[in-house]
Amino acid sequence: MAELMILARDTQDVTVPGVLDGFPFLAEQYAEQEIADNPDGNRVLLRVHLGDAQDTTAAQEQFLNTSNLVLEYNVLDELDEQD
Repeated sequence: MAELMILARDTQDVTVPGVLDGFPFLAEQYAEQEIADNPDGNRVLLRVHLGDAQDTTAAQEQFLNTSNLVLEYNVLDELDEQD
């Protein structure tokens, strides 16, 4: 199962629903916040489980590329996680 990892700008009220408000989730996709060692306190790591999909959709890419809270993102598949 592939996962979308999102590094987001931490604002006063950064939550999964806040950063991903309006994100075009597909069926069986869901997000959770990761606990990350972040001494600066200015970033948060989010994980989106992509369900049966192996990559993001064009609409999801557009959302991520235009969000002012998203700093960077990448898709990990099962093989990436085993390395």
